[in-house]
Amino acid sequence: MRGAVHIYVNKKDREISLLKEYKTKIGYWTGMGCLIQTDRESLKKEVLICIRDSISAYQQEIEPTEPFKSSPYKTWNKFFKYHDSISCEYDLETGSV
Repeated sequence: MRGAVHIYVNKKDREISLLKEYKTKIGYWTGMGCLIQTDRESLKKEVLICIRDSISAYQQEIEPTEPFKSSPYKTWNKFFKYHDSISCEYDLETGSV
């Protein structure tokens, strides 16, 4: 079982957002929920919570969401123009990140 979270850092003001992802039955990663705003002090705790939630949703049917539409940028391409992305995956079976 695998879990994933994407960490997005705003290039201008360095604000941090998280997006949980889950792996579908056919093997694709899909965004889960909305973007979660967090601060540097609680980043590690929030990433671990997101990975736990992602693992619990592994290969289940989750209602599709469009997290970038709820952001001020409205589309993913505008969002990525102003944010850097860091991916974090965890494999429960091997214990590796």
